[in-house]
Amino acid sequence: MKNLALLLALTAILAPKAHSTVTSKSSYGFCKDRNDEKYYQDLLKKNVNHLSFSNQGGLLDAGVCWWHSRFTRNALYLGVYRPDLRKPSRERAIDIIDEIRDGDRVVTIPGYSNLREFSLDFNKEIQEELEAWQKFDGFVKQQWIVGLWGSTEKDADDLSEDMDELFEYVAIDKNVAYQKLQLPGVDAHAWLVTDIHKTSKGYDLIVHDSNFYGTRTVPYKVGMEHFRYSYLGKYVPYTERKRELRGLKKVVRRFCR
Repeated sequence: MKNLALLLALTAILAPKAHSTVTSKSSYGFCKDRNDEKYYQDLLKKNVNHLSFSNQGGLLDAGVCWWHSRFTRNALYLGVYRPDLRKPSRERAIDIIDEIRDGDRVVTIPGYSNLREFSLDFNKEIQEELEAWQKFDGFVKQQWIVGLWGSTEKDADDLSEDMDELFEYVAIDKNVAYQKLQLPGVDAHAWLVTDIHKTSKGYDLIVHDSNFYGTRTVPYKVGMEHFRYSYLGKYVPYTERKRELRGLKKVVRRFCR
């Protein structure tokens, strides 16, 4: 009996750490909902599916907009909210935040109905994760170089072609697009494009920008050579992180098959 007790104790110690992703395929219709190609876009149009805090902090207090947008998109595609379950401890919540950042598994978020509720309770922990992510990408992966790529203006025909491609990627293929906004100097911002509509003059981009609450409409008119941000100056948007999005979709397909 003593040997059996010892064996059971060792098994418990050596067992792999349980993830917060143990969930049924039928959990709150996760797979059924995602049969609708526009599901993610419609989710992002609702403010409750945004982080409860805006872009802030980061290196030199310049913000963490890239990671704020990427975290939001990861949660959008992989989060399963279970308000019927007990809320997590702080330690468990940190594990959940890590898993959302990793983006390689479906993540159950117990005790909450949406990302806004979860991030209201754990805004400090999420902000710390975004800043750690920024430092890792910047210093280890040298991703700061990405902020140097691209111009703040383009030939009008080239920008028009980019907008046509964005329309196909978002409106036709139903993707939530991550875009880097190349600003003057070495600075670059980011936002998520959740929809795009044709107009008589060009397109209207429906974006979720971490500097603002909710979504807003950004017009593009054929003939423009750049956009202009209200207080940051002219910029050109570049659609990036497509491979990252393909990875999120692959996780969902694997989970739901």
